[in-house]
Amino acid sequence: MERNERQLKILELIATKNIETQDELAFELKKLNYNVTQATISRDIKELGLVKTRYIASGADSVNERIKRIFKLAVLSVNVACNIVVLKTLPGCANATGDMLDKLRDSDVLGCVAGEDTVMAVCVDADAAKRTVEKLYEIIG
Repeated sequence: MERNERQLKILELIATKNIETQDELAFELKKLNYNVTQATISRDIKELGLVKTRYIASGADSVNERIKRIFKLAVLSVNVACNIVVLKTLPGCANATGDMLDKLRDSDVLGCVAGEDTVMAVCVDADAAKRTVEKLYEIIG
């Protein structure tokens, strides 16, 4: 589980910060209490398929596939209550999961709020919430 959480955090960090070196990435992860070595960072970068121009993903299709794969690993359940979709995640993965959900740019989803292991996505209405749940189940299988 720790590897998946760490890789989710790496994706979140490179999406939100200007990370140019493995040392910078390791520093940011250590600030978040991830005990990592350079070898671990290197292995994660390779597994995620990141390219070192400024550790960015190597193409839209591969990004979508990586996001889907990580999303599958992080999300434990998806439920709906009226116009709210509730996703339960692995501990520490809710923020990155909510960010990934936002990046889907689904017009049915107005926005997300994330805690430690729960994401609430507010949808336009109850029908939109049901459609969103169906889309998410397609992603997570």
